Amino acid sequence: MGMIQDTSSVYTVKNRILDSKIHTFIEYVEDRMGLQLIRDKELKESLYVHIERALTRIRSGMCISNPLIEDVKK
Repeated sequence: MGMIQDTSSVYTVKNRILDSKIHTFIEYVEDRMGLQLIRDKELKESLYVHIERALTRIRSGMCISNPLIEDVKK
């Protein structure tokens, strides 16, 4: 008999890894900018959703185009 993989536990591990990376990023920005951001749950949740969706697009090979990128670079 084949082994059935519990995909929910794999998903939970990925969530924890992404959550940890976001936490580390926020701490880095705090240190560099002298701001207190770590307690801002909305910031953390928004970053999580943004990065999770960006990773999904990257993994699926979607082309991401930003017509304002040159303005942002200035």
